[in-house]
Amino acid sequence: FIDISSQLPKMSEISPAYEEGVIPAATYQLPGDVKTIVVPNLLLVRDDIDANLACVLTKTLFEKKPQLEQVIGAAKGISLESARD
Repeated sequence: FIDISSQLPKMSEISPAYEEGVIPAATYQLPGDVKTIVVPNLLLVRDDIDANLACVLTKTLFEKKPQLEQVIGAAKGISLESARD
């Protein structure tokens, strides 16, 4: 793995969504953590979404979170706190 975090300033000029991240060593049995560049996963909706639909989507997301985590590791970071950001 190659540390590409030095490219972050240039990429941040393109979009502020790019952030510094880390691939933990245990992910791929590496000798150490690897710095990288990440983009947060976001679930966006229109500001005029039906409140009941928003409630159903949110409830389903949290009820199915264990299954989602099995196929998308980043889903482990989903929390009520981060959902409010």
